[in-house]
Amino acid sequence: MEVIINLSFILMLALMLAFTFASHNDADPYGWHMDCERFLLRRVEILMDDDLDRRTKYNLIGYLKSKVDGTCGTLT
Repeated sequence: MEVIINLSFILMLALMLAFTFASHNDADPYGWHMDCERFLLRRVEILMDDDLDRRTKYNLIGYLKSKVDGTCGTLT
């Protein structure tokens, strides 16, 4: 069980770092955002990932949704 949790944490951390480095404002390294289209693509990728448990998926999706500029028509 511990191995699965550690693997999920590592995958979630890797995804978050990838998003952070891929799309951020150089003037403010902590103030990165993503557009709705990119969020929707990442949301599907996260939901399809069998290595992440349900709670981790929804936590990650919720975090990414908070980084979307403007409104985004999703059900989450």
